Amino acid sequence: MPMRNEIKVTRTAHYYTIEPNNPIETILYAIHGYAQLAGDFIKQFEYLIDSNTLVVAPEGLSIFYGRDRTPVSSWMTSHERDDEIKDHVNYLNQLHIELKSRYQFQKIKILGFSQGSSTAFRWIKSLNESNIQLHICSGSIPPEITNKNLNKNLEQVYFYYGENDRLMKPEHAEKAIKHLNELDIKKEIILFKGRHEISDKTHDLLKR
Repeated sequence: MPMRNEIKVTRTAHYYTIEPNNPIETILYAIHGYAQLAGDFIKQFEYLIDSNTLVVAPEGLSIFYGRDRTPVSSWMTSHERDDEIKDHVNYLNQLHIELKSRYQFQKIKILGFSQGSSTAFRWIKSLNESNIQLHICSGSIPPEITNKNLNKNLEQVYFYYGENDRLMKPEHAEKAIKHLNELDIKKEIILFKGRHEISDKTHDLLKR
């Protein structure tokens, strides 16, 4: 009978940045969705180069070939799920410590798109910071998220979903909103006319 074993290893993670032309006041972590790459994803935030926001796009550790045989990334699958979640949370915590040693900033914003939404929520549970602004774009809320493990460090949650999103269907959005309303945190629900994407409303709020 095969026996399952495990070993901790060190591997190289990649992330991309956009440094603003102005003095840094805010750091924005932009967490991509399933089957995306951080280097492509971060291009949506190039407009923030004229702001006071440092944009950081970490790339998921699970790399695979997409439909057209182009390498893409994921944050987790159902296989060895708990280990993948822990590895990614540890990776993001290490990245945050590294960036704090290199940059000075007063405010933290985290944006999770699609699958990256769950990663963002799971990371915030262990992130030793306060007054975090969270932007959840076309994504769900992990079932393990509760008041007990979340509301200590969240300032505001913005939840965006598109009325024509074929992946985040109305029943999925309603389930996520119900879960969000059960959390004792300040939140704003934003419906936009669009598909499975980051909306202009999101970009407008990130400029503030």
